[in-house]
Amino acid sequence: MNSINLKKLRSLVGLTQDEVAARLNVTKQTIWKWEAGKAPVCAKHMVELQELFNVTEDELEDALVQTLVDAAYAEGSDRILKNAVAARRYNMSKLNGALVMFQAQREPARHISPAQRGFNELELREEILKLKEENFELRKRIFELEQLLNIPSGDVSITSKSSSHNELETVK
Repeated sequence: MNSINLKKLRSLVGLTQDEVAARLNVTKQTIWKWEAGKAPVCAKHMVELQELFNVTEDELEDALVQTLVDAAYAEGSDRILKNAVAARRYNMSKLNGALVMFQAQREPARHISPAQRGFNELELREEILKLKEENFELRKRIFELEQLLNIPSGDVSITSKSSSHNELETVK
């Protein structure tokens, strides 16, 4: 994940909170809240910030998620990230990923479900399909080799090289 938060993004373009507030027609307090992860940036201001900072929507969302991550570490709690996920702020995949990483670093032994890792159902289904296709190709190759060796299909479950002899042994 990008390590540039909203405050650093503002600094990189050489603007103060006052200047950003004036250009967006909001208060300096609003800018401070955004940079502290205390308030969400609305869609209208997201577009204005993209133009002001000359960044893509994706880059701005990375900075906003990083801002929330920084705030969570400063607070020592995942509350800020959980609230953002619950409110469906910004990019859900990035937020879920940030929350999982934060929790994993705080509680490494805790079980984390695939959904919490930031995978969505479609990505998981695509991975399953890919593995099934690979499995099909492997089974097809095994069948071809069994035919080549004239072995009835399924008769060989594990074939390994004997360590003491240089011969193959069949284990059922």
